[in-house]
Amino acid sequence: MAQQRLIFPIISVIFISLVSCYICLPDHGPPNDNNYLDQEGAAYGFDSPAYPSYLSTIEDHDKFKLSFEKLGLTSFDDTVTTVSVDDFGAKGDGTSDDTQAFMKAWKQACNSSQGAVMVVPEEKTYHVKPIRFSGPCKANNLTVQIYGTIEASDDRLDYKKDRSLWLVFDNVDNLMVQGGGSGTINGNGNIWWQHSCKIHKSLALTFNENKNLIVENLNIQNAQQMHVSFQKCTNVLASNLTITAPKHSPNTDGIHITNTKHIYITSSTIGTGDDCISIVSGSQNVQVEDITCGPGHGISIGSLGAGNSKATVSGVTVNGAKLSGTTNGVRIKTWQGGSGYARNIKFQNIEMTNVANPIIIDQRYCDQDKPCKEQGPPYNNSYLDQEGAAYGFDSPAYPSYLSTIGDHDKFKLSFEKLGRTSSSSATVTTVSVDDFGAKGDGTSDDTQAFMKAWKRTCHSSPGAVMVVPGEKTYRVKPIRFSGPCKAKNLTVQALTFYGNKNLIVENLIIQDAQQMHVSFKKCKYVLASNLTITAPEHSPNTDGIHVTDTKHIYITNSTIGTGDDCISIVSGSQNVQFEDIICGPGHGISIGSLGAGNSKATVSGVTVNGAKLSGTANGVRIKTWQGGSGYASNINFQNIEMTNVTNPIIVDQNYCDEHKPCKEQRSAVQVKNVVYQNIKGTSASKVAVKFDCSENYPCQGIVLQNINLQAEESGESVEASCNNVQETQIGIVTPSCCS
Repeated sequence: MAQQRLIFPIISVIFISLVSCYICLPDHGPPNDNNYLDQEGAAYGFDSPAYPSYLSTIEDHDKFKLSFEKLGLTSFDDTVTTVSVDDFGAKGDGTSDDTQAFMKAWKQACNSSQGAVMVVPEEKTYHVKPIRFSGPCKANNLTVQIYGTIEASDDRLDYKKDRSLWLVFDNVDNLMVQGGGSGTINGNGNIWWQHSCKIHKSLALTFNENKNLIVENLNIQNAQQMHVSFQKCTNVLASNLTITAPKHSPNTDGIHITNTKHIYITSSTIGTGDDCISIVSGSQNVQVEDITCGPGHGISIGSLGAGNSKATVSGVTVNGAKLSGTTNGVRIKTWQGGSGYARNIKFQNIEMTNVANPIIIDQRYCDQDKPCKEQGPPYNNSYLDQEGAAYGFDSPAYPSYLSTIGDHDKFKLSFEKLGRTSSSSATVTTVSVDDFGAKGDGTSDDTQAFMKAWKRTCHSSPGAVMVVPGEKTYRVKPIRFSGPCKAKNLTVQALTFYGNKNLIVENLIIQDAQQMHVSFKKCKYVLASNLTITAPEHSPNTDGIHVTDTKHIYITNSTIGTGDDCISIVSGSQNVQFEDIICGPGHGISIGSLGAGNSKATVSGVTVNGAKLSGTANGVRIKTWQGGSGYASNINFQNIEMTNVTNPIIVDQNYCDEHKPCKEQRSAVQVKNVVYQNIKGTSASKVAVKFDCSENYPCQGIVLQNINLQAEESGESVEASCNNVQETQIGIVTPSCCS
């Protein structure tokens, strides 16, 4: 039986011995004319025009297969040394320290004068501390045959010399690591995940500076951080890998590729808590085929260019992937300030199911403790009018956290383009309500005067201004100011806005509304600024600003204190930006409620930047009903101060506002890609951070960066309550879901 088992490793060694001689072969020309050059920026067989032949590389993986087949020479050494870790005292009982036995077995295999096979026997679990399997080796070719399980030590003190590595194959050429189907590498990462959400954990399996490498038929699970990392390798074949970790395990990339050239990854299944595959700087000629990905963060190129560095990635093909339930699909992410390129990249024949951000390029990526500096020329943000267009937002799972701080400039520019630079033009008609009999004494009915003034204003052929004079109080009944109007530009110097396009509302005091104070419904391109909105804190349903089914709205420099939400944003709203808002008293800033009555609701592209909330019943809130569908996505809350606020950060996917208890339902509005950044202050409630998310549609892509919320009462503490949420923490986060 043992002899039979060794047949396959011997064949493998013969095969890999052929690999070692490929570099020495005379140049007979590459298969199918794909010439692989090793210089920076070479084309690597890609067409590389501005508009490449998109299907030209569908069969390009054959050149890898052919190159491995061509590696044969006419002779090889058929004597193979077989070394078992058990021969050097390994117990394989799951508790004994087998590290030294592995080191001794490796030393003998590496120093063999011929080919060698190092065997990890089946039906055993070997407990090992960090190991570096170093070369160069005397053996021309090496196989590590893993039948059993290699399990990482769960004692963090064992990693004190170098926390970044566990199993490392360093500077070993002509190496094959294979599992034979049952072979498993277990990073035992759960002890690391629960200890801290953000720590320098070790990589499970690292290949560093290896040439002519095959990794296949392995199960790799529960890594402390990245599962498999290829660093500075050349000529790599990785196939039939199964890589798994819980979907909420932090930073557990499946396969990570850096500074590696000519790598072919195929027929593998990856589901972890981070990228299934990540490809970063220095990588060239990377081909990925027949990959099943999910859960996780999808397939990523980058991040590239951090710290103003130069980064290059070229010649990447992903062909035949299936992604399910991932927070991204295929993604390219680069930092501002960097240089270099990501080019000659093809994503083809890909199926996605329930994937957030299926196709995404983010050139303003930011993942650091302090805000990223705006660098480089302004980006060309093109505003399209179709339903569901991106409207210039990055919309990644981990967006460029500060990328939208200056985005209001594009609103301002769009308003300037509208030709509305001044209301004092010589061709503007000015109409006062007083000219039509309005009294403004606070008791007379001025409704008809307002209607007549509006009619004249609306029918003016030039621009027009309708004036409500100062120092007077006009008493009016319900009025509908209807259009369309003959006047190209209208200004009302005095509130529902319905179906308006290119609208400016500014410098108004609005108080004591019967219900909502200002409502924007089905509007497009809105600028609202310098509004003061007030009502008693116990006045019911008196939202300050209500936004529904409205796109491209920018609201700034306003003070709101009412008996309900300062700002409420509901279904159909896209590209909504609030900046420099003072809120309180009231119920805070809310997205929702969404999905009532099993309805579909969608909200996307919301940024609240630079708000101050005081004494409110909520801080920043997202609320959705059970039974609904749709999404609330790509939402940024940043640079917010809170004082004595109840529920400072809250997502409630089980919202209910009915007289009778709400029915338990499986469906839910999906909450995804929400960033909370630079939020500080005091909480009036014990729970300062609350994610009450759906079990069936959990919150995805939640990022908390630099959160500092303390108890309002001295000597008290605050906590986080987190249910069914996939969240990432950056910097110091207090309170933390991971505490």
